Amino acid sequence: MDFILPESDDLKIEYLGHLFDNTSECYKMFWFQVIVAKILAGQTSASFGEIIDEMIADAWYMVAEYHLNLGPRDNLEFAVNRLVEISGLKASEDKAVLLDYIRNCQDPEVLRYKKILTTNVPYRLQAPFLDFKTDDWNVGKKQLIDRINSFYHLLYTFDRLDGLNTRIHFDEKWSGYIVRNQVIIKGWMNYNLVEYLQRRNPNVPGVIDKLYPPQERKLEDIQKYWKLIMTVHPVVEIYGNGELTERDISIDHFVPWSYVANDEIWNLHPTTKSINSTKSNHLPRWEVYFGRLSELEYLSYQLMWQYEGIHKEFEKVKKKHLNSQMVEGRLYAPDLTKDEFGSRLSEIVLPVYQSADYLREAMDSILGQTFRDMEVLCIDDGSTDGSLEILLQYAAKDERVCVYSQPHLGVGDARNAGLAEAAGEYIYFMDSDDILVQQALETVVRTAREGELDALYFDADAFYDERCGEKERAFRPVYARRKAYPAVTDGLSLFADFCDNREFFVTLWNALYRREMLEENRLRFVTRTVHNDTDFTFRAVCSAKRAGYLKERLYRRRIRPGSIITSANYFRSAYSFYVVGNVILSSIREYAGKTDERVRAHMMNRARLAYNNAQKDFARCSPYDRGKMYALTDDGGLFRKLIAEPVLREEERRREAEEKARTLEEYSRKAAQLEAELEKIRGSRAYRLALRLQRLLGSGRKK
Repeated sequence: MDFILPESDDLKIEYLGHLFDNTSECYKMFWFQVIVAKILAGQTSASFGEIIDEMIADAWYMVAEYHLNLGPRDNLEFAVNRLVEISGLKASEDKAVLLDYIRNCQDPEVLRYKKILTTNVPYRLQAPFLDFKTDDWNVGKKQLIDRINSFYHLLYTFDRLDGLNTRIHFDEKWSGYIVRNQVIIKGWMNYNLVEYLQRRNPNVPGVIDKLYPPQERKLEDIQKYWKLIMTVHPVVEIYGNGELTERDISIDHFVPWSYVANDEIWNLHPTTKSINSTKSNHLPRWEVYFGRLSELEYLSYQLMWQYEGIHKEFEKVKKKHLNSQMVEGRLYAPDLTKDEFGSRLSEIVLPVYQSADYLREAMDSILGQTFRDMEVLCIDDGSTDGSLEILLQYAAKDERVCVYSQPHLGVGDARNAGLAEAAGEYIYFMDSDDILVQQALETVVRTAREGELDALYFDADAFYDERCGEKERAFRPVYARRKAYPAVTDGLSLFADFCDNREFFVTLWNALYRREMLEENRLRFVTRTVHNDTDFTFRAVCSAKRAGYLKERLYRRRIRPGSIITSANYFRSAYSFYVVGNVILSSIREYAGKTDERVRAHMMNRARLAYNNAQKDFARCSPYDRGKMYALTDDGGLFRKLIAEPVLREEERRREAEEKARTLEEYSRKAAQLEAELEKIRGSRAYRLALRLQRLLGSGRKK
């Protein structure tokens, strides 16, 4: 698995990425895992003995509880087996009890294994950071420490050699990097460990579920926290509405642990043991139970800020169960109202809930295909919603699944990463919240092979997620074509045929592409845009020498709240449409001598449509968002000329017209007022008397 670890200006991230290359033993992974845990706990240094004790405790459950093989003649495994033999501890023993026993154990064999475990791994873990030749390692440990300490920006440096009491000091910059990127770092460590253990235990299913002690043991601190809350206020569980007692309290994951593989405090709540057992791994109905969860969590939030003892207990549990500084800052800031807290909790839990629900459905629909000969490339784009953990579970169970992780760069970068790793005959793109019909891949691959096609297009159905409101249901997409099209033709002709009937869809998931065609034409996605599928599908159909259409609905497109197609980010959308327009204009020039008038006309219409959409979205932008165009460094001037200025001129023309209309309306209103006043004067007695007097005076002058 290739993780694209987050970049840093000050650190050699590429060296970190090679820590576990060509790993034949597990020691490096366990050693580094403990270092990360120490750093996240706020420590700046640790002794060899502390780290080795934690390594043995971490390996305990894998060996004693789940009977995993750690490697050929593995001393970590030997240490655990010796402790099982002499300690009398349970295989599912609490880790604190286990650690206390390991630290105080004076058994000669255990001490010998501890010493052996310090022979190489403390030094060789950092080999990627060191410009060492083979002979450089073949020196005494004191000299080796001096050599290693002479390098800059290592993960850690050494104190003087003192057996198990030798201390290492964690680099401040690396510690900060690990804290900031802990979710990705943990996912990276876990995957490497799972991949290693799966190789060592090829016939053991679900290795990823065998890394940690049984779940209930891990949550005793959360249980203690809620019991403390119960001493000052009654607590009612959310499923049966019964008041909880100290004797019958169990901690439940609102989104089940098997979906998220973490124990974050905002996803944990108290319930009864019987309800927890009954609920098992089922997702609760959001519309029924989230409101109750929010009320319960807000109660704990209020009491945490109200009572010093509860606040102190919260500070303890958050070290283990609150791994995002962003979440802590938003959800546990002081003085939040109930509505503010509920809204923020929803923003945090809902993506996790939806990811658990949607991603598993999508993965099950892929792996359940009747077509089996495939590689499933899953690109995690720096997710924080539990998606990576879910993908790792699938990868551990099915060798066809390959997971790649990168910092959050956007869907274009993620798709390009997938293309770079793909090695199959055909490429198919699927979104993580949709469903593939069971025979879909078998059908399209067979059809593409029979027609020797570069691109094959098919149809889809759209369906509304049950959580959709009026806003989402107002969006009515059509993904099934009404007309019939050639089974085999060239891409440009098929593009024109589609456009003749307004049925050229710019979606990726209803097309299959031959990989060699994409490579030959160097087709990649434009990055940092939201409509990169629009320009990719256009360039792909134009590049296909042989293209065809299959009139079957093989894909189910989910319309849901918060998806890209129902969310508004108008400036980003405007700029993305502008980029698409530029790409199409470039294609018109590229294919100038290869297309007829009909194709060129449709290309120009697509470019015009892209620019029009860009102008429409720019018109919807707030003044603040419009100011972002001045930050465009590459072609910002052209964007302003083609997109912004026409909109601004039209708005100025409209304002002037509206001002003229208001002025005319004001003149008309004043004229009407004057006319009404004159009419009132004309009807008055004084006016009539004045007229009579005028006539009398006039007749007298004539005489």
